[in-house]
Amino acid sequence: MSTEKKATNYRLAGILIGILVSYPVSYYFQSEALRLKLTLPNYVSHIGDVLGNSELRGAPLLSLVICAIVGGLIGHFLDKNGQKAN
Repeated sequence: MSTEKKATNYRLAGILIGILVSYPVSYYFQSEALRLKLTLPNYVSHIGDVLGNSELRGAPLLSLVICAIVGGLIGHFLDKNGQKAN
């Protein structure tokens, strides 16, 4: 496997991990009233209701973008450090 191929895998893995954790992370960007009403496990189990509500949809979408970018950046830096070691 070439170094360039490995680089792509780290970035892609970082992006995918970021996407996976983005919805639970979005709970902390929701209003205090929602967090008092729903626990994190209930919030996660009601994903359809949250994404279907236009007032609540913004936090998960923003979290998705931010977490995917952060995950991609972490993968990019892991790749750069791996190339320096070789």
